[in-house]
Amino acid sequence: MTDGVPDVRALRKMSDLKSRLLTFKGWPLIMLSAKQLAEHGFYYTGISDIVTCFYCNISLGNWKINDDPLIEHKKFSPHCAYLELIKMKSIKPPNTTDETIEDEVLRQACELFSKSTVQKVAVANFRSTGQHFKSLEDVCEAVFKFDAKPAKSVTLESGNRVEGNEEGDICKICMDKQTNVVFEPCHHLISCHICAAKISDCPLCRIPLTQKIKVFKG
Repeated sequence: MTDGVPDVRALRKMSDLKSRLLTFKGWPLIMLSAKQLAEHGFYYTGISDIVTCFYCNISLGNWKINDDPLIEHKKFSPHCAYLELIKMKSIKPPNTTDETIEDEVLRQACELFSKSTVQKVAVANFRSTGQHFKSLEDVCEAVFKFDAKPAKSVTLESGNRVEGNEEGDICKICMDKQTNVVFEPCHHLISCHICAAKISDCPLCRIPLTQKIKVFKG
């Protein structure tokens, strides 16, 4: 088993319960249901009985018949923020308000995304739905949709133009530096050159990259 930090690509792909459930095709254990594991943040790696938490990136395997996913998750990754969200959902004190839940959810989201982006999606969500965010998955989905807005074009070294992201052109991996690398063949402009050097698949569409092209913005 391994322990790690939140994986941005896994958060993007597996923050939704349905997406995690779909990974359990071929799951070998009958005594431990895919639904039970997915509800506790795990998705199936496709290897033996090894599952990985989409949030804290810990991998667990060698499951025994009486193992409880929640207990094992807490044992090996006690500080996983997703476990706290599960706890909040299952035990809601009478005086706990939706605003209180959202405050905690947004605090966790700010550890993954820029504070300004989280604030913008929270305000936009309340204006459009009249509801507060109740889960980290909801915030992640809103941020990813917000980041995917089309915008201005930029010029490649070759002279071709591609579409960039209008909202600050901030790298969607480190959420710090400016985007300046276009991925081929998908033409997505979502990364700075430092983060681009560390990945082999596009974080947005998950297509294997054939080329990383530095761009000049105009």
